[in-house]
Amino acid sequence: DGGGSGGESCTDMSMVRGMLTQITGVLQPSSSLDLLMNGFVLLKHILSTCAGLSELLGLDNGVGSEQQADSTATHLVDVVKRGLVHSDALLQATAAQCCCTLASQPDVAPWCLQSDMAEFLMEALSSKHDIIMREVLSALCELTRHKAFFSGHHSVYGLEPIADAIQAAKSPDLKLFGLTILTNILSGSSPSLKLISGIAMFDRLHTLLVQTVALDLGKVAAACTGAGAGRDAGDSALDATAVQCQAWRALAQLWSASHLPYDWPDQAMQDCLSLVQQCVEVHKQTGLPTAVCQLQTEMFKAFYVVAQLLHELQDVISEDEFSLYMEQIMIIADGVINNQLYHQVGLNGDAGCILLGQLLEVFNILLLSQHVTLVQLPLIIAQSDLLPTSLGYLSMRASSSAWAFVTELCCSVAEFHSGLLNYPDCTLEMRAQFAALSNYRPNCNAG
Repeated sequence: DGGGSGGESCTDMSMVRGMLTQITGVLQPSSSLDLLMNGFVLLKHILSTCAGLSELLGLDNGVGSEQQADSTATHLVDVVKRGLVHSDALLQATAAQCCCTLASQPDVAPWCLQSDMAEFLMEALSSKHDIIMREVLSALCELTRHKAFFSGHHSVYGLEPIADAIQAAKSPDLKLFGLTILTNILSGSSPSLKLISGIAMFDRLHTLLVQTVALDLGKVAAACTGAGAGRDAGDSALDATAVQCQAWRALAQLWSASHLPYDWPDQAMQDCLSLVQQCVEVHKQTGLPTAVCQLQTEMFKAFYVVAQLLHELQDVISEDEFSLYMEQIMIIADGVINNQLYHQVGLNGDAGCILLGQLLEVFNILLLSQHVTLVQLPLIIAQSDLLPTSLGYLSMRASSSAWAFVTELCCSVAEFHSGLLNYPDCTLEMRAQFAALSNYRPNCNAG
């Protein structure tokens, strides 16, 4: 009975533990599908309604990073793992629901990982049944939020099956689950692990993410222009932007230096920059919905990571390849400035303030490279209202947390002016424009 207000008493907990022991004892040797199904439904109910799972499973006596479990917990995990690899789809899904309940508890999740639950969940992803994939991905999503997932190097099992699941997913929510797990794995893995060492795996993940963004660009374009009628069209566009946001987050993590393969992925870099270029064109409309503004934010974060990476590796990449990248980036920068996309970003609250600073840093990085293909960039910037508009948006931010962003952006502006004034092709007229901008400061006394 779940009527207690503060958890079960010791007597109640002993009774529930006794029930759990009896149920797992019956299920372990059983081959009857009806018996297994009924038993798992009962297990799921007990696990989801019990107020103290760690106490129920005898996990309170853990020392250090290794948790010690009594026989109740050991038998339970054996039964659940058996259910995960069963041939019956409904039984597999119910077992995955049990895993999800266990994984959602911070003090129980490390024990799940210690018991190799993640590997069994990865194996269960080979099923193409939506009901199984949804529950398994939900459980893995919970597990990848815990440090123990990475300290135990469980991430090394995850890339292939998660990529397969994203590719096979038919609905936006399944794709979103898979992309979230992939992002968690890429962001949480230790750089020393070298999760991606070969070009083949990097290319596969990159192609998958680029295709995921490109696939729904039409729906996002419809959301930007207000095209499409009815609630279904609106929901479809909302689903598309949510999936694309997560795909951009994963792309930003994939392009971090720690995940680069030993062979430089030239085609992948060209494809990524081409995708940003396409998205800038789609996003150029004014009055974007909030969901699309968030998507734009994630896209620019990825663009920032890529530009920073190219700057750091300028001496490693061949001159021909670097020139090609700079040409693509120049087209993107021109589109961002001429379409005034920063006007949309600036309206996106405190997150928009951070992003404006990052956009200025991207342009500063480009100027520091002093590459011949960027000769028009200073002039394009000087003729736009990028800097005063950016600082103007910050001056309107009244929340106390925004002032840190003001300071950060002012530092970016100072570096930006320095880069522009030292640029070899900076004319006297441009210097005068930059000098006027350097005197512009936001009102930081508001609030």
